[in-house]
Amino acid sequence: MVRVQVRSGTHILVRSKQRLIRFRSAPTAPSGDVVSLPTALSTTAPPGTPPDFAAPPSLPAPPASTAVPSIAGSPQVGATLTANPGTWTGVQPIAYDYRWQRCNTAGGACTVLVGATGSTYTVTSADANATLRVAVTASNSAGAASATSAATAVVTSRPTNTEPPRISGTARDGQRLTASSGTWTGSNPIRYAYAWHRCNSGAGACGPIAGATSTTYTARSADIGSTLRIVVTATNAQGATTVTSFPTAVVQPIPPVTGEVVALWHMDETEGTTMFDATGRDHHGTLRSGVRLGQPGFAGLAYALSGSADVSVPNAPDLQPGSADITITIAIKTTRTPSSGDWSLIRNGIFGTPGGSHKMEFYPSGQASCGFNGSSGYSELTAGPVLNDGVWHTVQCVKTSTSIEMVVDGQVFLQRATIGTIANAEVVSIGARPDGGEYFQGSIDEASIRIG
Repeated sequence: MVRVQVRSGTHILVRSKQRLIRFRSAPTAPSGDVVSLPTALSTTAPPGTPPDFAAPPSLPAPPASTAVPSIAGSPQVGATLTANPGTWTGVQPIAYDYRWQRCNTAGGACTVLVGATGSTYTVTSADANATLRVAVTASNSAGAASATSAATAVVTSRPTNTEPPRISGTARDGQRLTASSGTWTGSNPIRYAYAWHRCNSGAGACGPIAGATSTTYTARSADIGSTLRIVVTATNAQGATTVTSFPTAVVQPIPPVTGEVVALWHMDETEGTTMFDATGRDHHGTLRSGVRLGQPGFAGLAYALSGSADVSVPNAPDLQPGSADITITIAIKTTRTPSSGDWSLIRNGIFGTPGGSHKMEFYPSGQASCGFNGSSGYSELTAGPVLNDGVWHTVQCVKTSTSIEMVVDGQVFLQRATIGTIANAEVVSIGARPDGGEYFQGSIDEASIRIG
């Protein structure tokens, strides 16, 4: 039923839901009253209907999406994508507004890209490994509506360098240099190729070194007076990018050997409890607590220390460096590291010993450490590769007048320091502290002390 206001005459006209309805006859009711009418018979006004009862015009229709927006173009960093607004119905004209979005790889968790409001969008490096969508808002005189495209494929990118490669190590004849690849963005997997270049002393006029294509390079006599660079090429499915490191310092020659070896222990004994000094100075040591002899060595035979064994060498004035330079050397092999604290390799005294001290230790990190305490101060250096890989390594601790150095398999690590003089009355202990503890677990060979 429809409730209407009665008008005079035999026909009643009523507007219902924008339609003009004519009924067969008027109900009995005074003009102006509201009554209920039976089923409508026609939506056509009878002849002679007054103008104010003419059928109203249709209202304008707002936009409605019948085909969602789409994105054309390759989702790759540097490429330009183009949005198609999709298909819309509604009264014309229809205007379109675009909002580009960055989403996760599944097309979710989208965020609006500030300023990306055009029908085209240039993909940036920030979009790498993400997906993109575009939201389109269609507007006309009757209203507005929005629809969003499907997500693109995951954005790919050719390698882009964000931090250049670096070269570590000492630029000296015979020293091993190590190159890093630098820091890169881009679609994985990324492969790296290396090429070492020799340059003039001003780091120009560079050229590749034949065969030098790994991450490490040992400087040679031909490099003396030159600088070195590493050239890294990163490649993935989208392309390749090449960058060059900063130059090393000018490669220096091997410094002349100075000083004198005052103690040299080959550790080739197969029996007894004495470690013999090969210099003729009679700095023999005493093997304690079950050192195992005759083990395969770095050069010849070696000692094996089980974690409760060590060697003690009596103090002598010519084992003390005073103000001179000192170099302590030993070869080690182990597959273990300290569970806590550290292990002593060679030491003369402990911190606080009157007259100073020096030590070479092995840390839980698997690295060696050098420490010197003298009349002018204390300095310690922990550096170099991990050494618990079951192969032989040579470690040296060096004190000069201006620095301390650690040399691991020929690779030099330097720290500026002023130590002053060292001259104490303590024993030289190999494999443990002189007062016990910090026992090394592994094999040792070819230990020596050079002064001067």
